[in-house]
Amino acid sequence: MSVFDWSTTASSNGNSDSSINFQEGQAPSTVNDSARALMSRIAFWRNWAGSAMTQGGASNAYTITSGESLSAYVNGMRFAWQPNADSTGAVTLNVDTIGAKKVYMPDGTQAGSADLDADSIYDVIYDDDLDSSAGGFKIAGFPDASAIAGNLSDIQALSDPGADRGLFWDDSESKIAYFSAGTGLQFSGTQLDVGATLQVYNANALTAAEIQQVQNINTVTITNAQWGYLGATGGTIWTSANDGAGSGLDADTLDGLQGTDYILTDGTRAFSGAVTISVNGATAASGAADDLIVRNESSGSGTGISIIGNAFGTIYFGSSADVDAGRIIYDFSTNDILVRAAGVQRLQWDQSETEWIFGGTVTGAVTASGETTGTLTSASANKSIQMTGDITLNGSVFSGGTMIVLYAGSSSRTITQGSGILLRLDGTATTGSRTLAAYGVAVIFFIASSQAVVAGGGVS
Repeated sequence: MSVFDWSTTASSNGNSDSSINFQEGQAPSTVNDSARALMSRIAFWRNWAGSAMTQGGASNAYTITSGESLSAYVNGMRFAWQPNADSTGAVTLNVDTIGAKKVYMPDGTQAGSADLDADSIYDVIYDDDLDSSAGGFKIAGFPDASAIAGNLSDIQALSDPGADRGLFWDDSESKIAYFSAGTGLQFSGTQLDVGATLQVYNANALTAAEIQQVQNINTVTITNAQWGYLGATGGTIWTSANDGAGSGLDADTLDGLQGTDYILTDGTRAFSGAVTISVNGATAASGAADDLIVRNESSGSGTGISIIGNAFGTIYFGSSADVDAGRIIYDFSTNDILVRAAGVQRLQWDQSETEWIFGGTVTGAVTASGETTGTLTSASANKSIQMTGDITLNGSVFSGGTMIVLYAGSSSRTITQGSGILLRLDGTATTGSRTLAAYGVAVIFFIASSQAVVAGGGVS
């Protein structure tokens, strides 16, 4: 029970609170107990209003222990709440373990990271309509700080000409700050003219635009060539009189780089000590006029990449001594790929034949199959098999041109002619299953998917 169980209709409060008996004709012996219970209820309410409650929680899920063992939230229930830690995410509040409810800022958004701090006390009121009628707590106050600034009619109302300074609201500090000028301030309507260095006090990183916004200043004019600073640590104000390379201002750079550090679309620009990029073949040592050349000039190696956009797409590999040491060429008309080295074609993908054509000796190990016995599948195509038992070959498994290398191991093995295939002994018209002697090696060549030839020492 709590004061929220009491009624605003006096006659309904006879027994609305189980600890307080104010019914008609009550026994005299109940008066003192009821009065003391009434005092207790009011004292708890006082504690709620003074933040004298147990307040805890973790990870933005805050808790309050009211001391009254509340069992349900009531519209208008109000607490002076001091969080036990700064908020770092979406905030909820749970009173007497009734259930966690979202906490909303005065502007109607849910309180989140950095919105609440443990040094502040917040006036929170329960509202049934919040969170799509699921209920929640709302922090009482102005919708936002701009409501304060909006009530400031004019900078003249806050100016202090005798002290050569103007006042403004610093939202980050939640207090009035001021700026001053060494030779005085001139106010004309909403325009502020400053005749010398402009300095800002008690404002953390407040910009000129923010000053204009909170004080309704339309124009800030600085007439002296000695430019001032904003903020406690200082920062030079950019103007048309101090822009350009050498000013030291970030306003004259992009990510810390001057305009001369970037590529132009209308000519050639070198990056000092690192990379030179040339367009339209201005410095290109090879390739067509529409090449894009990237060269390593600092090392003198001349290593680069050239991409040519015409009937062929080409990547060149070279050095200062041989700018065409190698190429990878893609033929857009045939979809062929060619690889050249030292002026000679070494490799070609022939799209029409779907095959690789090599311009030299091909070396490398034959890939081992995972199948060593039983009926072979296409997974063994063009692979070697170290047999651990007999194998069977069926038709329509391997395509024409496929080869398989067999090694019998320490025992003789049977190569069974399965269904849908003719297995012919090399150099004869004999077909059928074959035997591969112990330690024998055989090669099976598929003429077609239904016909193969087996050859090798130890095949019988």
